[in-house]
Amino acid sequence: MPDYKLALNKFCAKTIGAVLILHEKKYYGQMLIIIYSAIDTFGLLDAEISQNKATGETFKNWTKKYFLENGDFDFDEVDFWSARCAVLHTFTTESDLSRSGKAIEIQYFKGDPKSREGSFFQDFVNVENCVSANIDDVLVVFLESIACFIESFTEKCLDDTAYQNRVNNLLGNYYLKV
Repeated sequence: MPDYKLALNKFCAKTIGAVLILHEKKYYGQMLIIIYSAIDTFGLLDAEISQNKATGETFKNWTKKYFLENGDFDFDEVDFWSARCAVLHTFTTESDLSRSGKAIEIQYFKGDPKSREGSFFQDFVNVENCVSANIDDVLVVFLESIACFIESFTEKCLDDTAYQNRVNNLLGNYYLKV
C-alpha cells in the first residue's frame, strides 16, 4: 500500500476509534472536538493544492461536500462551523457567529427525537437562531462522510500526486512511524 494511503487509513481508523470510544463513554463534547478537528484535517487535505493551512473555508467546504450531503440536518455549513468554534474555543454552544445572528446555534441531544423528552427538547430548542441535532445522527453521518471522502480523495490522489504528498506531509510523520 502506498505511504499516503497507509497514512490516511491509519488517521481515519484512529479517528473513528476515538469517536466511538468517546461516544460509548458518553463523552459527547469530547467526541465533537475530535469530529470537528478531523473535519479541519479532511478539509485541508481536500482543498486546492495551493491551500497551505486549514481555515473556516476548508472546514465549511468539506462539511458541505461530504457531511451535509450524507445527512438531513436543520443547519448548514456556516452553522456547523460556528458550533465547531464554540465547542473548540469555549466548550459551549455559543460562538461569535451565533451571538451576532450570522449562524444558528446547534444544541445537541441524545435519545429518540420522537419520545416525549426528545420532542420537548426539540420544541424548547428550536426557536429563533437555535436548532437541535441528535448526537447519534451526527456521529453516523460523520462516519458515512469519512467513507465517502476516502473514496473520492483516493481518486484525487491518483489524479494528482501533489495530494499524495500533502497526505504524507500532514499525516505521514506521525501515522507512518506509529
